[in-house]
Amino acid sequence: MSHFLDLGASLNSGALRFFAGTEVTRGSGYFLLPNGLTLTENEDGLPDFLLESVRGTSGNHGLLMFRVEAQYPPLEVAHRALGALRPDATLTRASLFGGFLRLVPVTTIQGLEPEDVRALLHPVPLSFDGRSIGDFRLTLPVAAAVFVLNLLQSGALTIVAYAEVEIAGWAPRVSGVARLNPRSFAGALAGLARTGSDAIPWSHLVMAMRNTLQGKSGSLPLEFSEGRPALDMQDSWALRLAHQARMRYLEAIPASDPSVAAGETFVRLRAGQIIGEGHDRWDLNEPLLASLSMALSLDPILTVRQAFGKKDISYFCPDVTVSELNLGSVLVVVRCNFQLEPTVSRLEVTFVLDPLPRVRPREVVTTLKLAPPGTPEAAQQQLAAMNQIELPFSSKEDRRYRYRCRLVFKDGSVLEDKRLSPYVEVEKRRERVHLNVSATLLPVRLLLVSADPNLLREASLSGRCEWQQNGKVRTSQFELPDPGPRVLMISGSENLRWFIRAKEKDGAASISAVFPNEESLVLGLYSFQEYGSHEAEIECVFTGGTEEATVVFAPEDRLDHSRHHQSFSFNGANAKTSFQWFAQSLFHSGYCHRVESVVVGGRLRPCKEGWSEAHRWDENLTIEAGTPP
Repeated sequence: MSHFLDLGASLNSGALRFFAGTEVTRGSGYFLLPNGLTLTENEDGLPDFLLESVRGTSGNHGLLMFRVEAQYPPLEVAHRALGALRPDATLTRASLFGGFLRLVPVTTIQGLEPEDVRALLHPVPLSFDGRSIGDFRLTLPVAAAVFVLNLLQSGALTIVAYAEVEIAGWAPRVSGVARLNPRSFAGALAGLARTGSDAIPWSHLVMAMRNTLQGKSGSLPLEFSEGRPALDMQDSWALRLAHQARMRYLEAIPASDPSVAAGETFVRLRAGQIIGEGHDRWDLNEPLLASLSMALSLDPILTVRQAFGKKDISYFCPDVTVSELNLGSVLVVVRCNFQLEPTVSRLEVTFVLDPLPRVRPREVVTTLKLAPPGTPEAAQQQLAAMNQIELPFSSKEDRRYRYRCRLVFKDGSVLEDKRLSPYVEVEKRRERVHLNVSATLLPVRLLLVSADPNLLREASLSGRCEWQQNGKVRTSQFELPDPGPRVLMISGSENLRWFIRAKEKDGAASISAVFPNEESLVLGLYSFQEYGSHEAEIECVFTGGTEEATVVFAPEDRLDHSRHHQSFSFNGANAKTSFQWFAQSLFHSGYCHRVESVVVGGRLRPCKEGWSEAHRWDENLTIEAGTPP
């Protein structure tokens, strides 16, 4: 399956939304879109939510932090709905890669000054760092932090969270070329913005492209060297042109008022962009990696309140006192968004501060040793405040650092990558900051594999991940005894493939499947070609004077259920047909047949044949109908 979805190949089933991979063909892979967001769980199995009241020498403030992940419809329901539309399709969850998240008032906020309300509702960029978890972190004035604390204590429904997220995908490819003058085109794009704003609704941009193709009012200054498309291609063209304009001139922005946005997403001309006169040419048939924007919501306040039965409010809303630090120093609290294999003993994060002549003649290098994320040891380390480190900046003007990672394994071996992160800037007067370690800086590539419970009820799953490194093939073996996800660490990324083996739990049968280049693999019944709808081409050949034959077909696992039997009559003029069935078993997905009767010399003669051996699900069949003994 392609790692990115095809933005021009959507499929809907009720409230479920699917997108195909690179092309819509029999047996192709599909992506399931999320239908909401939810708070992730921390090491204690509770919502990963903190509202810190921070007291320090530079003043008091609040820090609201929580982690979110996409919420999807149940895979069993999605598999069933997709199977009805595309029987041989495989399914995986579409991953989020960025966007914005903010708190949104449900009712008018009372008791806060306007500047405190603005700070509370400020949009925060979300980065998912290539994984499934995104971090929300918002510094609040004391009054706004107290307001959120009161909401948690009272249970009043005043604010919820609203996110505008993005999913990477390939824009539709169409056979055409568009030409434009960048300055006049950008001016026309600016005219699509709402009155008094620079925000352009995405739907308005797509509609403007459709008007342009149809030559209607509201057209944009585009010329097509190969003519405009036919009517049935205009939607694909309009979508491609909108994505082309966005990737070249526009950027995503949060809605100015989510309460009236009704799920609409917005773009604007890219800030700081200087667009001059000239000529731009778009080949609309070239691959273009774009993004799909969508609006999702969640209620973090209610989720945390529902956990109060396990922990009191002080667990989620601690008081933090920052001790006095040296001039220019800052306390960095380190968190990780990823999991590692059990073979890892610890993760080491090394911080590097550049030399600063006279003040700091040499670079400062200091290392923080962390327990593997997601383990009980990591939770204890966090409770003991051992996941933080003081960086001695020595200057109020130069407040930035870089870091790198290395892994120490239980057998004593070490994997490290000398690459340093981009510079991380620390705001002036900040005494305590949080760092989310980037998984992209690990010396390994993290992969996730999980399985749907329905699949695990039928099969025992094992497999291996295979890739190439320095011209040699490397492998990593694994088993999936539970839904997972299971984390695998690999040292390369070339020619990545998954080999999955499913073994029947109550028998000796087994099947295999291969999946290319997926960082996150979700296995279900439909992941295997054996499961689902099949069709076999049948031909009947007559011998021994036989003129006609009646043949019964049935799925291999439904021989004792007559309602699943299908009877076909063959003769010289009608010797071919097709048999369709739905295989509900991974391991018995074929079909059987038996000749029920033949006509010889004008006389009907019954046959006493039993069921044949099972034919494979992908096997066509030629039957020889002769005179019965």
